Amino acid sequence: MDTNYKSEVWYESADVTTEHTGASLAEIQKEINRLQEEPPTQEELDGIINYESGIYVLQNSTPNGIIGQLVFLDTHDLDESFLTNKVQKMHAITPEKVQEMTRKYIKPENMTLIVVGDKAKIQDQVMETVQKPLKQ
Repeated sequence: MDTNYKSEVWYESADVTTEHTGASLAEIQKEINRLQEEPPTQEELDGIINYESGIYVLQNSTPNGIIGQLVFLDTHDLDESFLTNKVQKMHAITPEKVQEMTRKYIKPENMTLIVVGDKAKIQDQVMETVQKPLKQ
């Protein structure tokens, strides 16, 4: 079981066709840079928060979901209020806080890039985008 104990993992995943690999990587880099330079709009943030809070409620509407959350609390030594206040805290996030956290924690220079595909067909695209050769 992957608990990310006292840590967190962030990843971006995209299912794209071979010919759009480089463009997709460039777009992901562009969005990371954009979030570091300017906050998202309130409308963008509201859409994400509404989606995530809705998923959270749905995930916890089953016995297995509830058990999973209790295990999470126990694993991370968190109080029950973490769960009961989670949706409220999601709605308290501001665009400026998103930008601040992106600047603080999302460091492209420290990221590991994993690209799956036909190396012969995508290597040039990837190298143009990230300026590093793919590992064998």
